[in-house]
Amino acid sequence: MKLEHEQIHPSANLETQPVNPKKAKIASFFELYSSITQEKALTLEPHEERVAISLAAMTENPNHLRTLSDLWNVPEEQLRVGIRDAYYEPQIKAVAFEIFDRMKTPMKLTLKDRTKDQPIKERIKLLWEMLPADLLTQHQQDIASYANQGLTNSEIAEIMNIKPQSVAVILVNIRNRLDPFIAEAGLIKVSQLPGDATSSAKKGWIEAEKLLRMYYTTPSEARKFNARRPIVDENLLEQDFILLSDRSQITEDEHRRLMEKIYSTRIKRKNNRLYVTRQFLEHFRSKNKPRQIYVEPPPGHVLLINCIPLPHDHPDRKYIYRTLRRRLQSGTYPSIRKNRNWFVVKDDVLPEIEHLMEKKNATPLS
Repeated sequence: MKLEHEQIHPSANLETQPVNPKKAKIASFFELYSSITQEKALTLEPHEERVAISLAAMTENPNHLRTLSDLWNVPEEQLRVGIRDAYYEPQIKAVAFEIFDRMKTPMKLTLKDRTKDQPIKERIKLLWEMLPADLLTQHQQDIASYANQGLTNSEIAEIMNIKPQSVAVILVNIRNRLDPFIAEAGLIKVSQLPGDATSSAKKGWIEAEKLLRMYYTTPSEARKFNARRPIVDENLLEQDFILLSDRSQITEDEHRRLMEKIYSTRIKRKNNRLYVTRQFLEHFRSKNKPRQIYVEPPPGHVLLINCIPLPHDHPDRKYIYRTLRRRLQSGTYPSIRKNRNWFVVKDDVLPEIEHLMEKKNATPLS
């Protein structure tokens, strides 16, 4: 049975569609169809082309039929009728199953081969085209598309009718899912490079492209950037200065707080690198050390956290403490608060603690 259609090539409408992983996946079927028919010197009628591609696509994933139906503007049931009748056409059936067999080639190897020696922009394009169709939901695809267009979380939230915080969480999940494929495409985050790499990417000093608002580059470009970076001043290091970027001596949190004092005379800049003296670092740490304030418990009361008979590193200890604190805040149990410390009569909260421990199946020995 021949499908009724306008006389156009099956892939004619593909280029006019917005790029997303589902349609990119369908594009692979068209590419393989052209490759196979050229190798075998076959010439199929337009309706036979559609049947062969539809059969291969449905065998790989039944959901592809809906995408093809939208692409060709042909009812899905009509495509199914053509697929059914194709089982009586050996030539069409052979082409369809050869397409399917070639589609089973491991995606990662294909992505690695196709992105090898390609410019960054082309690698990102191929990455989107070759993502598995079921990797992202349609909701995630829409948000990723809006983010790549430069829309903010608030703008996306307004379009999708969700909260901006939800957009941020979804983008993190999308990036986590894409990470293995990004690595396979030979891309690395510019933010992983030392110093002012992200700023350099924004200014075009590093060859990089944006993907979901983050800059990505290739290892070769990263090596070039590191080679161009000013060298560390050994004379300053001999004078007991420490690099602010030295994570073996200065933590991320200390670096962040020291950067707030960047204009201090105690912080020295040379060759676009920041240094601080060891003496000033020790003084800074002593001034920023959290103060331990001892509060005398009221008579007959004990500190709430000390009522929980679990080790300090027990995973349920914090859960039980937070639950009890909420009960105290709501007035369920009598308590006394001094500074940030909660004091209770142990016998008042002990039954609740035992109930929570039983609920979490936690014991002091677990």
